[in-house]
Amino acid sequence: MNDDLDDAGRADELPENLFQAGEAEACAAAPASLDAFPLGVLPGACSELLSAFSHVVSGQVEFAIAPFFAVLSTALGPRIEVRVRDWVACPMLWLCTVATSGSGKSPTAKLILTPIREADGELARLHREARREGTVSKPRRCCYVTDLTMAGLIDELERAQGHGLLVHSDEIANLLHSFDPGTHGRRERSQWLSLWGRDSIRQARRTAYAAEVEQPFAAVLGGTQPRLLRSLGVGDHDGASARFLWVHGVAKPHGLGEGAGLEALTEWKRLVSAAFGLAPAEVPLSEQAANVLDQKSLGWSTTAHDLDEADRALESYALLKAGEYCLRLAALLWGTEAALHSLGRWARPEPQVSAPLLERAAVLTDWFMRGAYRTARLLREPPPRQATGARPLDRELVERLRLALKFGAQETRKASDWGEQLGLEASPSALGRAFRRMSLEQLHGLSIRQAPRSTDRGWEVTREADDGEGDQ
Repeated sequence: MNDDLDDAGRADELPENLFQAGEAEACAAAPASLDAFPLGVLPGACSELLSAFSHVVSGQVEFAIAPFFAVLSTALGPRIEVRVRDWVACPMLWLCTVATSGSGKSPTAKLILTPIREADGELARLHREARREGTVSKPRRCCYVTDLTMAGLIDELERAQGHGLLVHSDEIANLLHSFDPGTHGRRERSQWLSLWGRDSIRQARRTAYAAEVEQPFAAVLGGTQPRLLRSLGVGDHDGASARFLWVHGVAKPHGLGEGAGLEALTEWKRLVSAAFGLAPAEVPLSEQAANVLDQKSLGWSTTAHDLDEADRALESYALLKAGEYCLRLAALLWGTEAALHSLGRWARPEPQVSAPLLERAAVLTDWFMRGAYRTARLLREPPPRQATGARPLDRELVERLRLALKFGAQETRKASDWGEQLGLEASPSALGRAFRRMSLEQLHGLSIRQAPRSTDRGWEVTREADDGEGDQ
């Protein structure tokens, strides 16, 4: 077992520097400050694949963990469930990789996501053929989406009932910032948070059509930079941070990378395909495994209570979810071993979740909890001091955005195009929100507000010196 969180689980037994605020720049942490991922708890074939994928760019396995688990989670979907007493869980995971820009997050994720993208492409091909033959008229089912509204997500979940759906946002900020301020945004945020618990959806709409989704399944995958964590809104003490499994990586100098190799990618595709093809199974915990989970849950909840008393609510929230995530990871391990068995790469899994398998899931949970602690520490760090003036590039950016935004949503695309030239990725509707979050109003004497719905303008920009005239 991992000794990072022992059975007693007392907060005062954890390393002191775990909860102390460090430097303002999170990316300055030394590699030695991050715990090594426990590859030994995974089936041998999975350990080999993760090691191969770590060489896509930088040779660090941390950048492969989140996409690897997210794809397996989606492929297994809600068909694999584990049960202990009245507690049922399936391998639905929300994961986020935290590392600086250019460290290798995206290239690694892109390769690991290949099987899920190909599976979604095959669903699209079959749907096109069915439409040509006139045997189907409804929209197709997806297993992979990158951008959607809450209403669109509910529609996708309704079509995907009984199957897994992966919501992938390369920059998780694009997903979390879609919750606009105001009543509508708070409602969408609440719906997302409820989705983690797989609460059934009953949505009445203005039209005659009403959406109903029983026990929805949506895995989430994304990435972000340490310095952007505070802007994501996950530290608002509503449990958003605790719902994610955080994987922290440290950027290292690297070239093009060795690559994972065709053989590893082929084996990965075979494993994912086998996971998609598993028959539904509800797997009970053995009595010994239930006792292990009970002891671990007691330790996690005791530590959570102590941390809450110490005013460390974010860590406390994470540990209160640890028991649920341990069960979900046990479901993922059992389903992965069943898929490997179908390929002749693993022994037939037991009809129950055994105590050793539950122990391995607990080791994974402990490791992910360390990532949650690190995330909480970064969220508590004071923001870096704002500069008293803007650099020339900032002034150019502000001027281009200001000129584009004053004409409304249509002309804002000019700023989008310019942003793409810099390697930025943002929709026109997001630029105004980004503008405000960057605190450029104070730096440049601008006033930025959303225009009334009756106008054609997305955002109105004025200079304070203009007294509200000229730039609106």
